[in-house]
Amino acid sequence: MKYLILSVLLFASQANAYQIRFGPEVFTKVNSVTDVKFLSLSKEWALRQNVFWKVELGYWSDSRRESNDALILNPGVGLVLNPFEYFDVRVAAGLAVQSDIDRYLGSYWNFTEEVFAGFRDGDARLGFTFNHVSCGCSKPNIGRNFLTLTAGYGF
Repeated sequence: MKYLILSVLLFASQANAYQIRFGPEVFTKVNSVTDVKFLSLSKEWALRQNVFWKVELGYWSDSRRESNDALILNPGVGLVLNPFEYFDVRVAAGLAVQSDIDRYLGSYWNFTEEVFAGFRDGDARLGFTFNHVSCGCSKPNIGRNFLTLTAGYGF
């Protein structure tokens, strides 16, 4: 219930952009590409030109039940790089708080890094995001990597 209340408060306020992501876990030693799926909704606020603050509420699910399903709350900051008129590169880093620990992430508190590359047309964007979640201060720390299709729209 506390996650529902928090998400309503976070996503009800005014923002510069919203983004949704969905995709599988990839590049991991223990899971195949199809075992774990990630879905998230994030919200961005412009801090300065090309710098943004974001909050993401995500969920991952393991179809083989080798790990726990988890909600994840991820506040962070990011930088927008616009090398070409219709192409965006975005990098972000932050803290991730998850609802459950398992053999892949041994802590409720983790670090997250992500890179987005895709096309932009006005306020709309579509591309792929590579996201890594882990915590070097706890054991186990296999971490999780997700490659997601990402769609976003700015206001």
